[in-house]
Amino acid sequence: PIGTMFHVGSQCLSPANWSNAIRAAVDVWRTAAAHGHEFHFLDLGGGYPAGHYHTSTIPTVEAIGAEVMTAIAAYLPNRDDLMLVLEPGRGMVGESGRLLSAVFGKAERGEQTWLYLDAGVFNGLMETYEGFPPVVSHLDDAALVRPLHTYTLAGPSCDSCDVIARDVLLPEVHIGDRLVFFDAGAYTNEYAAAFNGFPIPAFVPLLTRQDDPILEPVYDFTPV
Repeated sequence: PIGTMFHVGSQCLSPANWSNAIRAAVDVWRTAAAHGHEFHFLDLGGGYPAGHYHTSTIPTVEAIGAEVMTAIAAYLPNRDDLMLVLEPGRGMVGESGRLLSAVFGKAERGEQTWLYLDAGVFNGLMETYEGFPPVVSHLDDAALVRPLHTYTLAGPSCDSCDVIARDVLLPEVHIGDRLVFFDAGAYTNEYAAAFNGFPIPAFVPLLTRQDDPILEPVYDFTPV
């Protein structure tokens, strides 16, 4: 099939962006039809948001779907031959992953306390560099009773861009502690590279039993 595709932008919070894009796509369809080309295929792209990146309420799948179907009815009515495709991406898997990282260094720099982690911007946390704030906590629940401190989190590389987040409030962190970054199911390993020789995170599939909140490893895909 021949048609068009678009992308409304990652983590899109406005359902109207989809209807605006459909209207623009239909303009292309009409131009193509005027030149003898009949389009049937419309790829609605990605951009479907996950719930953890913003304090504001994200649009639901139902709200986006209603916007899309209203636009289809308005701009492409009575098209039984229409083939719709969408790429849910982050909206489907963003909240399904966790990234674990160990603290290997700690330094006082001016009035800031820096923590150095074995995962950084280049090997798993690139989206923090692009403005998506991390949701991070101690892996060990026993550490949650420690007094709170504000930290700057940095990765292991020599690059000055390898700063994960600033002004992160956490219970006191010690060297050797492990931190967990929540909602790391999208654009973590996909963006990662072994920059400066630091490995990308190992991928370990997990299952959660409905009657037990403990995550159980299914298979360890750690590179040999």
